[in-house]
Amino acid sequence: MLFEDNLAFLVIKVLIIFVGTIAMMASTTRFKTIRKKAVCAAVISGYVVFVVLSTFLIIRFFGYDIFMRVFILTISCPAILIFCRLSDEPFSKLVFTGATHILASLYIAATVTLINTALHGNELSDILLRLISYLLAVLLDLYFVRHIWLDLVGMIKKGWGALSLIPCAFIILSVTAAIYPEHYTKRPLSVVTLYLLGAVIIAVYFSIGSYLSLQYRRLQSKQNEELLNLQLENIKKESADIEALEKQTKIIRHDLRHIISTVAALAESGDTQAILDFVDNFAELPNEKGEDRK
Repeated sequence: MLFEDNLAFLVIKVLIIFVGTIAMMASTTRFKTIRKKAVCAAVISGYVVFVVLSTFLIIRFFGYDIFMRVFILTISCPAILIFCRLSDEPFSKLVFTGATHILASLYIAATVTLINTALHGNELSDILLRLISYLLAVLLDLYFVRHIWLDLVGMIKKGWGALSLIPCAFIILSVTAAIYPEHYTKRPLSVVTLYLLGAVIIAVYFSIGSYLSLQYRRLQSKQNEELLNLQLENIKKESADIEALEKQTKIIRHDLRHIISTVAALAESGDTQAILDFVDNFAELPNEKGEDRK
């Protein structure tokens, strides 16, 4: 049930999908410190207004199917560009992250539509199902995916350009399977095709995850090796310092034995004045810093 005659519902539906997708993207993105917060808030607010107005006008004058064919240009691409301005992440990495969440959002939206259609639900049930679905998706990202994702990709700097093409290609395939030649809810075979494609997407992302995990372990091993080498250099330096200290200690011990022997010999002879003169002469000798020992 698309409820294509209810324009207000369609705009609200798109707005829920839009907000849910943006929240999913934000949950796995590191943002830089924003100094001009008022300007940033104005840009985001203007973007939201643009999304609502463009959605309303496209659906009103061209129909929902046409909107589904152009939403990537009117909604998705501007969102990624805005995230690029707000984040320190490389553009290619943001494209990969954003396109991945857009792809996931497409399947969430399609699944909710199919469930509501199967249950013969109305507009209200559709809205409630979408709100619950996107809320669960955002919470999943925040409490489970975010930590793993940011740790996994934080160290990887290269290869995102090629990887970003994968979710972009899957988005095009999914949209094509869903709306050509007509909406997937009107063609049972398209539903099967759409979810078979979803199985392929999961397999591909499993491979991507394995690749990123391997890269992460390699980079971590390299960092550990560099840390061990630094620790080894510190140990060598400390060992050299200890060796120098041992040599100095041996010299001091030798001098001390000489002093003790001299004092003992003078003491045996009973020459007290000679002992005092020897001690005074030793005290007047300069130390290592060129200062008197007194």
